[in-house]
Amino acid sequence: MARHVTLLVLTAATPALAGPSDYQCVVNQELVPSYVIEGLGPGSGRLERARKPVFVGERFAVDRKTGRVVGSLLDTSGASEIKVLDEGSDANAFKSIAIGNRKIKLLVIRENTSHQEKEFYGVFHPTIIAGLCR
Repeated sequence: MARHVTLLVLTAATPALAGPSDYQCVVNQELVPSYVIEGLGPGSGRLERARKPVFVGERFAVDRKTGRVVGSLLDTSGASEIKVLDEGSDANAFKSIAIGNRKIKLLVIRENTSHQEKEFYGVFHPTIIAGLCR
């Protein structure tokens, strides 16, 4: 008896959320405190580009209404609480925070700019990521 094995591979350029109020984002910078790079311990207060960036090029999606993030460092799937602090407008940036397992993730997207691409930064200790959203 012959057996046939079929392999199906699904890939997506960006994690998907449905809806016109969602952001699709890509990470283009990754910063870490200098003590992470130099092994000096906290105290210098400097941020440096990660020498071996892990998250640059990663994509993620954000639901503006709920603050849910799918993909990348800021993924909120393990969060016990997600809050949208500001949905964003012509006057204010979108801001959300996710809390879970004594960890906090912060995301700010500069909705208050006339450009089609919106700058963002996200923080999940000790890493800061930045990039663009649409």
